[in-house]
Formats: sequence, C-alpha cells, structure tokens
Amino acid sequence: MVEYFARLSDAISIPIMIQDAPVSGTVLTPALLARLAREVEQVAYFKIESTGAAAKLRELIRLSPTQCAPPSMHTPPGGATRPLRTTSAGCR
Repeated sequence: MVEYFARLSDAISIPIMIQDAPVSGTVLTPALLARLAREVEQVAYFKIESTGAAAKLRELIRLSPTQCAPPSMHTPPGGATRPLRTTSAGCR
C-alpha cells in the first residue's frame, strides 16, 4: 500500500487524502497511517471514520508527531515541518 501511494504521489501535484473506513474491509492501522505520513510527500489528510477515532488519532500523533501534529500545532507555510491535517470529522 505504501508503494501505491508513493507512486501516486510522484505522479500528481495535489494533496492526497486517505480515508480510513474499516467497513470497507481494509484495516488501516495507526502504524501504517504514520508510515504513509512520513514516507509519502503528498499525503496531507486522513479521514478517520470508525469508532475509537480519537484513540486512533492520538496513536497516529504519537507515532509520527512531526507529520501528524494536531491542528493547533500546525507549522505555518514555509516552516520546517510538513504538518498533516487529521481529524475524525474530515481531514481539516
């Protein structure tokens, strides 16, 4: 899955949103989401649609604090890090 998103990222110049909807049958663990945030440049948003979304977001931030800063910790444009926008309500 990481390779797929890496190739997609290389081919486009717009942000990528990854939707985590366990009902689809594909489980996206916090570890996988953190890896995508760290390794795939265009991954900019996650939409978490599951029970326990807050716990999943906390774990995601813990695993990748530079890329997955909560909204209040976003780095301004041109800053040293690439903050990832994450919420359980829709990736803003």
